[in-house]
Amino acid sequence: MSGKSNIENEAFAEKNGLAGIDLLRFLLAVIILIYHFPHFDNIHFSNLDGVNLKDLLSGQKDEVLLLNLPFKSSLSIVYQYGDFAVRIFWMISGVIFFLVYLDHIKTNALSFSKFIYLRFSRLYPLHILTLVLIAVLQYIYFQKFGDYFIYKNNDTVHFMLNIFMINYWNAQFGYSFNGPFWSVSVEIFVYIVFYFFAKTTNPNIKYTLWLTAISFAFYYLGILSPFNECLLYFFAGCFIAENIRGFKRKQIFVLTFILMLFLLLKYIPSLSGLADTGTVNSYLLLNFSGCVVGTFIYLFRNSRERRAKSFRIIGNITYAVYMIHIPLQIILILLFYTNGRSFYMNNIFFSSYLLINITAGYLLFRYVENPSKKYLRSSGKF
Repeated sequence: MSGKSNIENEAFAEKNGLAGIDLLRFLLAVIILIYHFPHFDNIHFSNLDGVNLKDLLSGQKDEVLLLNLPFKSSLSIVYQYGDFAVRIFWMISGVIFFLVYLDHIKTNALSFSKFIYLRFSRLYPLHILTLVLIAVLQYIYFQKFGDYFIYKNNDTVHFMLNIFMINYWNAQFGYSFNGPFWSVSVEIFVYIVFYFFAKTTNPNIKYTLWLTAISFAFYYLGILSPFNECLLYFFAGCFIAENIRGFKRKQIFVLTFILMLFLLLKYIPSLSGLADTGTVNSYLLLNFSGCVVGTFIYLFRNSRERRAKSFRIIGNITYAVYMIHIPLQIILILLFYTNGRSFYMNNIFFSSYLLINITAGYLLFRYVENPSKKYLRSSGKF
């Protein structure tokens, strides 16, 4: 890819070309909120300790009758598979980083230290705030219930791993404190890989396609775990970004056609033996993610400024929404657990939970995340 082409892509990103990405980021954050809602259905209310939620929802255990999640019939797929939203987040990061940072890195306008500082100023303040908050909340929770809430590794070692944002650089570390931060921790490693990819190669369709293929092989073979899956989706996002200005309905149709073809290979009994199930599954999920990201880019690529601004606002709050929802869950349980399970397992509380999280995310972004980022960037040596 020439420098001119990438500058044009960056201009595309700045001129509302990524309005659909902002909307998608927000929707994915809401999906994560819904996916984690069953945390309220814990042992203090339902006596379902040790029962796998996916088994319950799929009816593979008799205890399914005890589980009555709000809007279960319409949101069952989200309750079961909503964690896949994290992979699409990784793909979106690849799109954004390729468009915004690539040319600056290639032309030496963005040093490695400045690149890291930009990421630090964006992620670290809110991470530290929620880390300290959840450490206090987990202590209170443990004093009341004799156990930690969901994420059990809340000791000094794991606290230090979280301080340095490497809390999931080894899967054996396990989830700790603000558990969902694991995905950000993994992605930080991929940021570093991306920088040196942009710095030491001449990124174009051939290079990015090869890197995506290598990442696919790493993911499928379990090489470089737990970073391999993030690498795959991130560089698949980079590949999408290379073609972003020319993304047309025909390309989305081709992606969708390939997706349907692999679905046939997987689910039609007479054809399912034609391809290895693991490979088909991996490609299905990757292709599905590409279809989702590509469709949102295509549908909203010419958004008017007013709509794009609205999408930008809700897109900007996604990190805060993602980081605050576990602390809020603990607070809501500490406040209302004496009211029993029925207090949580109803449509009114479910809707309130979403509204409270989104509102808290907006307030955190406006009064903590964004001001701290601006302060660090204005007062730093960069």
